[in-house]
Amino acid sequence: MKRSRHVLPGVLLALCVILSFSSCRRNANADVSTLYIDEDGYIEQLIVEPRDDEDDFSQEELEDYITETLASYTEQTGTEENSGEEGQTTETGAEDEEPISLISCSVENGTVRIRLRYVSWRDYAAYNQVPCFIGTVEQAQSEGYSFDAGFADRDGENVSTEEVLQSPGERRVVILQESAAVEIPGTILYHTENVTVTGTRAAVVGEADASSGQDASASSVNSIAESFIHLLDAPAYIIYM
Repeated sequence: MKRSRHVLPGVLLALCVILSFSSCRRNANADVSTLYIDEDGYIEQLIVEPRDDEDDFSQEELEDYITETLASYTEQTGTEENSGEEGQTTETGAEDEEPISLISCSVENGTVRIRLRYVSWRDYAAYNQVPCFIGTVEQAQSEGYSFDAGFADRDGENVSTEEVLQSPGERRVVILQESAAVEIPGTILYHTENVTVTGTRAAVVGEADASSGQDASASSVNSIAESFIHLLDAPAYIIYM
């Protein structure tokens, strides 16, 4: 059955399922969906998805919808304030900076491309309704994250938790519980078994192209995001310096 423009919210969040590499070298022309994490704590999400012939929406409609949802999020939550903790990933821009910004949106040549910029991992987690943390190992522990899991080094060799927890105030960690390809602003040292290292700064968490395949059945951004993002059974950890 032909999809109508009324399912546009579901279409947008479905596009967010496949997240990819994160790096200081942002490539706006990448041909895969990409999640960029920079050393200042900002997250930039590039969504690249084929436009199905049955998708009945225009570029203007898609851009208007995204703008409306971001305005709603900002109104509900406001900009994340700096906690004052050393090394904490928080707002790093101007005081009036929006927590999430739409950088660009295009629908052309059979492809949808959306670029979103998040001030912090807290905004990314709240907007998409997924677990997420970026900070030092010490900060992760204070947030209640346990490191009692099987870890391996970049070469796939098993390492002890004691080795992973060395220098917890200096080593940093990305924690996700969704299928995503990620590239980080540092050298990967260790990771959990649900992570595949693909480069010095690149890894795939779960399966980057995984999708829940569920239909959106609610009108709120949060519930739609929760329906479409593919969650893993356990959180994935990537330790880096």
